Amino acid sequence: MHLNPTAAPQRPLRFVRQVALLLVVAMASSAEAATVTWTGAAGNGLWFDAGNWSGGSGVPGAGDDAVFVSPAAATVSLGGATASISSLSLTTANGLSFGNGTLMAGSFTLNSGTSTLNAHLTATALSIGSDAHLRVDSGAQVTANTLTALGLPSQARLSVLGGSLVSVPSLDLANVRIDADGSNSRLRFTSGQAQAATDLYLTNGGVLGCIGASATLNALAGALATIHVGNLGQPGRLDCASLTFNKGVNAVARVDLNHNQNGYRLERPSGASLGLNGSMQLTASNAVRSVLPGTHGFSGSTTVSNGAQLDLVGELTASAVSIASNSVLLGSGRVHGAVSVAANAAIRPGAHDSSQPGTLRFGSLGLVDLSALVFDLAEPGTVGSPNDLLIVDGNASVSGGRVHIATLNGVGRYRLLQIGGTTTGSLTLDSVPAGQSLSDWQVLRTGGQIDLVPPGILQVDPEPLSLATAEQSQVQGTVTLRNAGGGDIHVSQIFPPIHGDFSRQGGTCANSNFDLVPDATCTLVYRFSPSQPGLLATTAAIGTFPQAAGDTVVSLQGSASRLPPQLGPAALDFGIQTVGSTSAAQQANLSNPSAASLAVSALLLTVGQEFAISSHDCPGSLAGGGACQISVVFQPLANGAAVDQLQVTTDQGVLAVPLQGTGLGNQIFGNGFEN
Repeated sequence: MHLNPTAAPQRPLRFVRQVALLLVVAMASSAEAATVTWTGAAGNGLWFDAGNWSGGSGVPGAGDDAVFVSPAAATVSLGGATASISSLSLTTANGLSFGNGTLMAGSFTLNSGTSTLNAHLTATALSIGSDAHLRVDSGAQVTANTLTALGLPSQARLSVLGGSLVSVPSLDLANVRIDADGSNSRLRFTSGQAQAATDLYLTNGGVLGCIGASATLNALAGALATIHVGNLGQPGRLDCASLTFNKGVNAVARVDLNHNQNGYRLERPSGASLGLNGSMQLTASNAVRSVLPGTHGFSGSTTVSNGAQLDLVGELTASAVSIASNSVLLGSGRVHGAVSVAANAAIRPGAHDSSQPGTLRFGSLGLVDLSALVFDLAEPGTVGSPNDLLIVDGNASVSGGRVHIATLNGVGRYRLLQIGGTTTGSLTLDSVPAGQSLSDWQVLRTGGQIDLVPPGILQVDPEPLSLATAEQSQVQGTVTLRNAGGGDIHVSQIFPPIHGDFSRQGGTCANSNFDLVPDATCTLVYRFSPSQPGLLATTAAIGTFPQAAGDTVVSLQGSASRLPPQLGPAALDFGIQTVGSTSAAQQANLSNPSAASLAVSALLLTVGQEFAISSHDCPGSLAGGGACQISVVFQPLANGAAVDQLQVTTDQGVLAVPLQGTGLGNQIFGNGFEN
């Protein structure tokens, strides 16, 4: 893996100072550089004992090249001091270890064999050759500018153990295995490119971390690169705010979750997502659970296999998910791609312990024979929480899928799947909870909806039937009965409405003793003929067998507006009347056609000078259907036309009748001969 030229590495301050010191010392002593070979002849394993070296002037100095070739000593002790050299080369160094001090080298090369660093190391370049194995153990810290491991034709290996740290801004790996094994054993890098096959194993709490906030790992064309997150003890961790793992043409970039710990979570401490332009594979030696929170951009495939469980809490934005035999996808998250389920594999929405309901959402879904869908259901008639639910945005092939109902609370219709695209195939109900009979339930598919229903459910639409008209009038409406269950319903009798203002007027349903097969419908026509104003409600019972959901009733509601009161005639005309005289009375009639009583609060004339109410028989409350008369007279006071208005104030408003007449005074006609 090479340093990404667009990402500036962030080196620890200690590293910068050490490298600077190393370069100064190397330049000062370059004229006296020599190759010094470890012999271990002194037999004490001490680095600073000249008797253990040959060549040069004894113990290698800052400008010297230290060489170990098939060393006899198993342990080399630095005695708590710092050794500064130009380079350190190890060949066939099986069982060799360095401890108790610090090595500062321009380069550190393990050509072959297995060596252990229990000491700190600061190097410009760290290189692991073919078939070589470098172990960094016991809390050692290794800092280098580059890490090169070329494992051809066999496989090079770097193990970070015992809480040690290897920190390298740049990686250049080919056919290499890297292990971070043990609590807080860390490999940290800024960015890199895997040029060929590379395996990173994070086990027993081992950590792949980032120098700075983020890093990019690239598997180039033809490469096979895998991050194995745990397969022993405590699972490993990916410790980057943002880690992107890319693959090139014909390459494989994969995150493999292989562990035996329950409750493992694939996420960074900050909760940021892992971007993977490759695939993720979950395997397990036991039926353990991996939790995937956050949003993860896995553009390749995600495989759950070998009895593993993937608890999807967040989102897989671009990945297709494959659930292998005996494995489970559960949770309440979303897969934007396709989800395929093998035989004897399962999808189970909701929490792993069934304590909380959940909705899983997929781009598309493919089931095969013996694929299992497991649901916990708590409330009939409700889509989603508190029930488990599967939502498929695209197409779904459900042929051969088996439905298992783990918990069930109450009889009714439950939504299992909601499919936005084309649905092919059908599901088979395989099991229901103890105490329930499998024959009492059926999986019913209607378009893109797949429901769990009892054998017969009589569905009433609308519920209720609402009708509105004026009193003493009538209006009709239609109710549709539908068998929304999976078995026949026998209707023994349709009873009339309880309230007499409602009556059945026909429809396609018979009166009694007929059957409705699944999804069949018939209609009932009801008339509302209100005898009085107001809001009315009643029911009409339907006797059925079997009716698992209980008694079925048709709910009817009526709203009747009252007939308005009337005052007539349209006008009263008293004609010509001599000034100072009183006309004969004329009558205005107030009638109440409604069944409800009418409150009469006032009778008056708007002017009240030349017209007068002579009498009336209107009570303060005029009974329904009742009438009364109001007598009015005209008493003109002057010549000419006169007008007024009779007003009757009621609780239904003010009624009025216009009044008119003409006054005529006495005339003395003279002929010129009056006395």
